[in-house]
Amino acid sequence: MLAETAARFQLMADHSPVGTVFGDRHGHANYVNGRFVAIMGMPTDELLGLRWLRCVAPDRREAILAVVGGRGQAGGQHQFRGQVTLPDNRQRWLHVNVQSIPDSAAHGFIATVDDITAAVETEQQQQECERKRYVDARIQAAQRLEGLSRLAGGVAHDFNNILGAMLGFEGLITDTVTELTQTGTLPADTGRMLLNDLGQIRKGGRRATDLTQQLLTFGSRKQLSVTPMDLNEAIRESNDLLAPSIGRQVGVITHLAPDLRPILAEPVNVGQILLNLTMNARDAMPAGGTLTITTSTMDVRGDDSPDAGLPPGRYARLTLRDTGSGMTPEILDRALEPFFTTKPKGTGAGLGLATTYGLVNQLGGSLRIESDPEHGTTVTIHLPTTEHAVETPPPAPGTPASGGHETILVVDDEPGIRETVARNLTHAGYTVITAADADEALTVAADHDTIDLLLTDVVMPGTTGPDLARRFATDRPASRVLLMSGYAEGLIDHHGMLPPGTTLLAKPFTATQLLTAVRTAVQSHQPT
Repeated sequence: MLAETAARFQLMADHSPVGTVFGDRHGHANYVNGRFVAIMGMPTDELLGLRWLRCVAPDRREAILAVVGGRGQAGGQHQFRGQVTLPDNRQRWLHVNVQSIPDSAAHGFIATVDDITAAVETEQQQQECERKRYVDARIQAAQRLEGLSRLAGGVAHDFNNILGAMLGFEGLITDTVTELTQTGTLPADTGRMLLNDLGQIRKGGRRATDLTQQLLTFGSRKQLSVTPMDLNEAIRESNDLLAPSIGRQVGVITHLAPDLRPILAEPVNVGQILLNLTMNARDAMPAGGTLTITTSTMDVRGDDSPDAGLPPGRYARLTLRDTGSGMTPEILDRALEPFFTTKPKGTGAGLGLATTYGLVNQLGGSLRIESDPEHGTTVTIHLPTTEHAVETPPPAPGTPASGGHETILVVDDEPGIRETVARNLTHAGYTVITAADADEALTVAADHDTIDLLLTDVVMPGTTGPDLARRFATDRPASRVLLMSGYAEGLIDHHGMLPPGTTLLAKPFTATQLLTAVRTAVQSHQPT
């Protein structure tokens, strides 16, 4: 009976679809089946003894011998799954399971060896396909956002011109009504009513101005004046300011790297980023939760960038992780789009994440969002660092919004802007010449011996404002230039920085802002 059982067992081992090895307590094989011979591509006699261990990586052989000899851990079992180079130089993926047999009479081991190369290659192909789909999706999302940002910038430019003219005329009418009321020409009740109505127009215009500024930010076309700043300190200050808004039900934990180098940004930029992300996290945890804010340093070298397009360099990594409700893939796909929101109507404009994306992008960084329903959201931001030390900026000197006697050439293709700017400057005592484009500006300038300041729009049909300024400076090197624009495309660089020596008056602007900028431009260049 025992002989019959042994014969059956021998038959099973010989015809097993899995490689099989038997051996003694010293790890020497005394039996290998045909499948193991086929896997290894070697004759049977070259696989006996310790030579069967060629099926595992060299650094794992001592661990197997320890298990076989009763010196190992994990209950006398050892598993290996990995790629090995066989004696004939073939690269194969093998799964090896070694089990010791602690019987006093027949102490030894049994090992099973399975060639999983085909399965692993299929898995790798699937992973590569998944990775390619992920990269393609990221590229498509980036292209979609780039198209939206260009659209937003163009819309913001047109709106800024409209708002500039509207607010300019509102200011002129307000001044006139105020003057008529004070002189008694207009009844006081009527004057108060008109001024109240004009105030509502002004309030609506300012709200629209805020919206266009957010669109400019999303389009990465807002003028920035970056300086070295401490990201960790900005986070501490932000947490103190936002604590009342976050509420006690949300716990905030910070892990701030002590060796973090300064970043190049505006304090208001970082404050806005932290505000937007913190409020989003709070809204995702209405029943309470935890928001973890972490900073660390990351060096990007070559192709190991965590985000497509992030150039090599040292970055400050800012991570905000909440334990909130998370987002579905459909919502996550559109989370950065302007005006997209899942909040109830009237509670959010859908510009928080969009403006955050625009700011990070303009600062030369990257933003990535990972989220799963009921598993929270993680936002990771990378911002370039600088070796320059953080400096305390000196207080800006106050410049009175006074007038002057100088001659100013105003160039803008928007008639409403030209008229309101000219009327405000004329009222302040300046001599004003206007033109609708660069060609007309050069023509009218030829009839005037002295022009102290060229005030020109940046984006115009035909020749742009900067090109006009360069041509103007060739003929009139003593004249000064002040640019104005609601959309500085083509003037600012990818960080939102202006060329050296250039000053930009952002549209829409008030009469006070206009007069202050003009006076500063004229006085700062007057000879001493």
